[in-house]
Amino acid sequence: MSGISIGLAIKEMLKNVAGGRVFPVEATLGTDMPIIVYQRDSVTQDGDKDGSADIVSVTVVIVAPTYEKSIEIAEQARKALCRRGTFAGVEIADFELADADEGKEDAAWLQGMSIKYEIG
Repeated sequence: MSGISIGLAIKEMLKNVAGGRVFPVEATLGTDMPIIVYQRDSVTQDGDKDGSADIVSVTVVIVAPTYEKSIEIAEQARKALCRRGTFAGVEIADFELADADEGKEDAAWLQGMSIKYEIG
């Protein structure tokens, strides 16, 4: 599978985090917190490697009712996401935590991560 399928891998990697409330692109309105929302931001082909690999950027946002809970879930998510292996048929050869941020929106605390994956 190519980098386009990264969402399948992310869903599998996060299945035991935030009570399994993990959603691509957006969560269903009214879903209880905490939740995790992820999206693929870009896919580029790296032809410099032996053969070729896809480099995929993914954004993950943790939404929780308290700051402390947002940090707890973010730490669990980072541990689940920052690893090599094959998940849902997608081979993750390497990864890099590129950025992390935080914020608050209404009654929700947010923790965001940008992760780059090498697929293939």
